This record gives sequence, structure tokens and C-alpha cells, in this order.
Amino acid sequence: MRVYDVESAAVLVDEIVRDEVVVSEKEWQSIKDRTGYHQEIASRLLNKTTSEICESVCELVSETPWKGYFTSVSENTYILSAGTDVGLEVGDLLEVFEAGEPIKGQGGEVYLVSGPKIGEVHIKKLFNDRAEAFGVLRIEFDRISHVKLKE
Repeated sequence: MRVYDVESAAVLVDEIVRDEVVVSEKEWQSIKDRTGYHQEIASRLLNKTTSEICESVCELVSETPWKGYFTSVSENTYILSAGTDVGLEVGDLLEVFEAGEPIKGQGGEVYLVSGPKIGEVHIKKLFNDRAEAFGVLRIEFDRISHVKLKE
């Protein structure tokens, strides 16, 4: 199991997951003889290990700090891509980061990496899936990569 941070391309998890399934004598003999790939056996192994893999990934993601994005801006009011659904509260202070130079991956993937901190915003109104914030300093909207809670 390998899990990547898509923003930085860092490997977050790289581990081998092992388990066992019971196979028939006929299946075992064909495995020993290397006469073919056994989709049924592979499916049984995947079904057995999938929940363990999912739990590991979910635990990792729950420990990863939340990041959000502005969906629009007018005057000094910024609309965020998340609200109470990620635990934001009125008065929370968020740091704003500039968009860095994209990194191209080996397979043509593009990773968006954050640049330096360029400002802060306070949450003033909340909804389930969005929030309104006001800027402590005027921030150029087109330079914004993401926001995250100030620690």
C-alpha cells in the first residue's frame, strides 16, 4: 500500500499488507505449477485486506491538517470552500498561502505546491459547506493557493 500527498508528491505510507486465504487443492497445485493467474484468489485476498487498508488511510487523513480554498472574493470578503463540515468556527483565524510553481510528475501529473504565507483571514459567517471570511490584509485573489487554520 502506497499513499501519496498529491500536493507535494511525498510518500505518506509505504507498507506491505499481508494476509491469507484458504485455497482448494486444485488451486494450490496450479499456483505451485505456475499455470496461471487466479483472479478468484486475488479477489478474495483484496476483499479481506481492503478494510484494513481503508482504516489505515482514513486514520492518516484524519490526522492531516485541513486545507481549504477560496471560491470567490469581493471587496475584503472571501468565500471558502468549506464550513462547519470541517469544524470551522466563527472567529477562527486562517493563514493564506500563495500558489507556488507547479511540479510535473514522471507520468505527466501536475502537483500544486504552496508558496509562502501571504496573509490571514478571520471567519465571520458559517454554513455547512462554505464560510465567509474577512481579510486582515488585502490579499490578491489570483495568487492564492490555499488556506489552513492558524496553529
